Amino acid sequence: MMAKKKDMSEVAREVVAEYRKLGSLRALASTLKISNGKVRKILITEKIVEYERTKQALILLKYGKTLSEVAYSLGISEKVLNNDLPYTKGEYGSDTPSANALKIRASRQRSKANA
Repeated sequence: MMAKKKDMSEVAREVVAEYRKLGSLRALASTLKISNGKVRKILITEKIVEYERTKQALILLKYGKTLSEVAYSLGISEKVLNNDLPYTKGEYGSDTPSANALKIRASRQRSKANA
């Protein structure tokens, strides 16, 4: 029997619980066999860890700056900036998808039908 795939909220709960036990991002990533970046981003999203760059970026974004402008202001690339920001997208395959997720699903269905 195949194990049920965990949804993001289950993974986040597991990451937070294990982080509280281990106290180390690197050890946690190794234990759970997920990337350091994903662990870091989950902990930022769940407000378990806080970084000065994250706070600065969120303030600039709140004032309407684009990701490009924020990255430039902080002297980093957009990719590095993205690593310091919380997840903003909804859960993949959620029962309550966003409007954009519904559009994407409809587009994929049309593509499959036309194939």
